[in-house]
Amino acid sequence: MNQMYMFSTRIGNSNAVFTNKAILKTTYKPMHLSDILHRGKEINLYMDYMVDVLNKVSPSNIFIYGKSGLGKTLITQLVMKQLELEAESHNIDVCVIYLKCDELRTEFTILKSIIDKLPTPPGEKKRKVANALGDKYEYYHKLVDVYPGIIIIIFDELDKADKPEMINSIIRSTSAASGQE
Repeated sequence: MNQMYMFSTRIGNSNAVFTNKAILKTTYKPMHLSDILHRGKEINLYMDYMVDVLNKVSPSNIFIYGKSGLGKTLITQLVMKQLELEAESHNIDVCVIYLKCDELRTEFTILKSIIDKLPTPPGEKKRKVANALGDKYEYYHKLVDVYPGIIIIIFDELDKADKPEMINSIIRSTSAASGQE
C-alpha cells in the first residue's frame, strides 16, 4: 500500500507547536506594539508619559536605560510610531526625531542631523548653515521656535556620543523655546 505524502496537507496543521516560526529568527522585527510580548507594563508606562502630546502638551524628558537586548529601542520606535498615528488623527503636529548617537557621535553631527530632520517652515527652503557650532544652534533655535507642534528628540545610545552632556544644551534650548524651562 503506497501512502501519498504531500506538503499541502500539513498547511495550517492544528498540531503545530508554533503559530509563527518567523519570530524565532534573529532578523524578526515586530511591526506593532501588540506583537511584543511580556513588556505590557513597560509599554503602558511609556504611553502614560507620552499621552500629554495628545493634549498638545510637551511631555517630560524620559531617560530609559537597561541592559542591551531588552527592547528599549524597538519599544521606543513602536511607541513613537503609534503616537505619530494618533497625533495625526487628532490633527496635532508632532515631529519625532530619532538619532543613533553611536553613529553620529559628535555634538556637531548630532545637531546637524536634528536640523536636517526638523521641518522647514512653510514657504521656506532648508537653509545651508555654516560649519560653526554656534551657527547650527542659532538655526536650530529658529526651526524649533517656528514649529507649531511638539518636537520629540530621541537620543539612542547617548552614552556612546563623544560628549553626552551636550544633550543639556539641546534640551534646554528646546525647553526654553517652548516656554517650559
